[in-house]
Amino acid sequence: MDLGLSGLSALVTGGASQDRKPLAWFVGWQGDIAVAVLMESADATAGATVAGRFFQKLPAAS
Repeated sequence: MDLGLSGLSALVTGGASQDRKPLAWFVGWQGDIAVAVLMESADATAGATVAGRFFQKLPAAS
């Protein structure tokens, strides 16, 4: 299903401490609603998946 969702995702790993867990992030928008997701995950697309679920739950614009 095409939600018309636009955005950017990435994965942050390592850094100064190799003990740091990976973080996936996504910032995106659909129409006049914007979201930002930051979550612990090794999957760079995980934040986009969460955002997509959020937008699927929104009532349809009339």
